[in-house]
Amino acid sequence: MRQHPDAHADCDRRMPPIYPIAEAGPDLLRAAFEAGLSPDSDGSLGESQTFLQSRAAEGDLAAVALCVQFGADLERRNDRGETALGYACSWGHLEVVRALLDGGADINAVEVDPEDGYRNTALDSARSHPEITAYLRAAGAKRATEL
Repeated sequence: MRQHPDAHADCDRRMPPIYPIAEAGPDLLRAAFEAGLSPDSDGSLGESQTFLQSRAAEGDLAAVALCVQFGADLERRNDRGETALGYACSWGHLEVVRALLDGGADINAVEVDPEDGYRNTALDSARSHPEITAYLRAAGAKRATEL
């Protein structure tokens, strides 16, 4: 943080420190993880997304890869039952999908919305992205109705 005071200056109660650290670049994020910042630290910004989910939705492969490398809980759910893999599939980020699966994410994890009971899997989330659908199917993914 001493080398990047701008990242520290951006930290406040509304923005958990992991966001400005990540925005400063992968080198600083790596250093923060090496210094003990958990890749599962709060990244919610008052929303339901975890930090890993937000990076997966943005297609930030470098941040996702670092989270995986430093032991992020790939099955961690937000308050709507969603996973990072589901976010990557929904937003069409094939390389992030690959990184999460290579890191050990459950290809057939079922996401269940606690409010309405809606169930889906990564394959269901990828329905508007044919290249991700094909990749997931080839790797053994199933729709929630097939499980």
